[in-house]
Amino acid sequence: RERSPHAYRAPAWAIRLAMLLLLGIGPRLALSAGSIFDDDWKAPPASAKPPAPAYVPPPEPEAPPRLPPARPAPSDTPTPTPDTPAVKSPTPDAPISPALRDRAKVPADAAIAPAEKLVKDVYKAEYSRATTPAGQIALARALFNEAQQSRDDPVTLYVLLRDARDMAAAGGDAETAVDASRGLRDAFALTPNAAEGMERDALLSATKVVLSTPPTPVAPPESRSAAYLLMAMAERNLNAGNYAQASQAAAQAEQVAKKIGDPSLLDRVHGRATVLSTAAVEYQRIKDSFAALKADSDDPAANLAVGRFYTFVLDRSEQGMPLLAKGSDAALKTLAEREIATTSPSADQLALADAWAAAARVTSGATREGVLRRALHWYDTAGPQLPGLSRVTAQKKALDLRANTLKHGLLGEYFRGEEFGLRVLSRVDSRIEFNWRGLPPDDGVQGEKFSVRWTGWIKGGVAGEYQLIVIHDDAARIWIDGETVLDKWQSGAGKDVQPVHLNGGLQQIKIEYAQYTGVSSMGLGWIPPRAKKAVAISAEMLFHEPIPAGPIAPSPVRPENDGRLNLVAARAELHGSGRYTQEREYPEHIEYWNSAGAPITWDFESPEGDYTVDVVYACDGNNNGAEYLISVGDGRLPGKVADTGGFGTYRTDRLGAVRLTGGPHKLRIKATSKPHESIMGLCQVILTPVK
Repeated sequence: RERSPHAYRAPAWAIRLAMLLLLGIGPRLALSAGSIFDDDWKAPPASAKPPAPAYVPPPEPEAPPRLPPARPAPSDTPTPTPDTPAVKSPTPDAPISPALRDRAKVPADAAIAPAEKLVKDVYKAEYSRATTPAGQIALARALFNEAQQSRDDPVTLYVLLRDARDMAAAGGDAETAVDASRGLRDAFALTPNAAEGMERDALLSATKVVLSTPPTPVAPPESRSAAYLLMAMAERNLNAGNYAQASQAAAQAEQVAKKIGDPSLLDRVHGRATVLSTAAVEYQRIKDSFAALKADSDDPAANLAVGRFYTFVLDRSEQGMPLLAKGSDAALKTLAEREIATTSPSADQLALADAWAAAARVTSGATREGVLRRALHWYDTAGPQLPGLSRVTAQKKALDLRANTLKHGLLGEYFRGEEFGLRVLSRVDSRIEFNWRGLPPDDGVQGEKFSVRWTGWIKGGVAGEYQLIVIHDDAARIWIDGETVLDKWQSGAGKDVQPVHLNGGLQQIKIEYAQYTGVSSMGLGWIPPRAKKAVAISAEMLFHEPIPAGPIAPSPVRPENDGRLNLVAARAELHGSGRYTQEREYPEHIEYWNSAGAPITWDFESPEGDYTVDVVYACDGNNNGAEYLISVGDGRLPGKVADTGGFGTYRTDRLGAVRLTGGPHKLRIKATSKPHESIMGLCQVILTPVK
């Protein structure tokens, strides 16, 4: 595989901040001067794509002070060598090393003093500058980085993590405060409740600082981290049934989002916060029904109340339907029984959709919205499988139900990778008229190697022949009512004119876009009948269906049925260089990872236990030999990259095993030596429970 030259990239947020300040534009869109459909606007030709600059290694950061080790580091950890045989999948019974260890006891106060003196002596300059939020954040990160390296002296480790937590919270750095709290949880024998309370307190303390800080033209990245961490905590509370705490955390996140001033982020947080607030209120109203159901699983009234809560408030039909089927509402009972009994035949699914639609017409309030969603779910499921006129009839029935609920604009789903690998976020785009200039289109999406899918309905003002104008860099394709009207799924810029007939009513539209490298733009316009000038299709002609508000970011990775955790490339967070690649002809991986100072991280949740750790990667002979370190839980596992025969050939190296506490975790992998431009093509890290 031919690989373009490597190029150092500053962190995405830094690039974005600089460009926003330079251009004076908001964080959501980057539009060119005037419309991209103006007569004098031209998409750059494919040959004009700027070549990637030659690789220039970033300046190495000044090495932070290091604590002297309490004793020599263990040397019994084997390092993978180039002649290690490649395996297709991890071997569960492979030898485990280094030796696992239990969590240490929290040090007594008397034992802490010498370690405190040592840490403050080594980091004397950093402590002296920790009188401002910036100084406190810098100290917190330095202490946490040291804690990631030094694991031999539990007392010193405790001081490092404790002070990192406290300084980060005092400075408003929610991410470091949470990471340090989890470090204390993983290394020391804390009860689950104590560990959870410590993390919550640290996060809320950092949030308080964020909210009290005077606003700036562009919000610092610490503010966004606080919003996302609060929403992640809200989702954990929701899944645990702590609805009041979930609502409170989401309300805090909404305050942070308002301060950030990003409409897209605020919309997403507000939508989810509203759901969680409703859940908290409704749960309080029916909590006696939960108690009654626990006492008697056949109580009809309790089954009805709890079933409605899961199905229509939380949109969890898989939990709610069995309860509604045992409930006291005869109509909902019948519908739930039919839904549970309905299998794959499309005729049965269509009949079920008709039954839910009939129920929606005689239902009111929040329950009606839930009943309507069930009808639309089954119309959409059955429709594509039906033949001829039956399919058209089902689609018309669904559209009639939706007609009074549709909102202007299209639903945009943004993915990492060129082939829709991981959906990072969903938002409503009022029109498709973007000139991103290579900048990230939104949080969590890089400026290169991403894809977007817009769905909804389009409505021409009158029936007739329209000229669709599609300006794209890179790939684009469009369907109307399921029929392909444009297919330019290839790298390069283009401006295409495609004649289509629109019937003047609502018609389904799906647009897909992929960005490969370099500049990026996507515009959808038209020349209506009897018009001469191309214009962007306005929001008044585009529609989307309101969808239940879900989590504002991808959920953490959770175990598969066999307990294994697959931390794939698309679900990683990149901190610095590196980019997601998910092309059809190559496995999903992270490429151009060439910064020794920037980790790649995954968020995941796991039950307590021992796990082996395997790394799946590719590397050619010109780049092998790089060394890296994986940090997860209380474990630190070194590795060395071997030649796999090229960047299209993958191998699996087992590094050892770690012991994890139950709950949320973060796995970090970072380079410790970088003799070549690229560390590796990183495909995934696999954690396998030790039986």
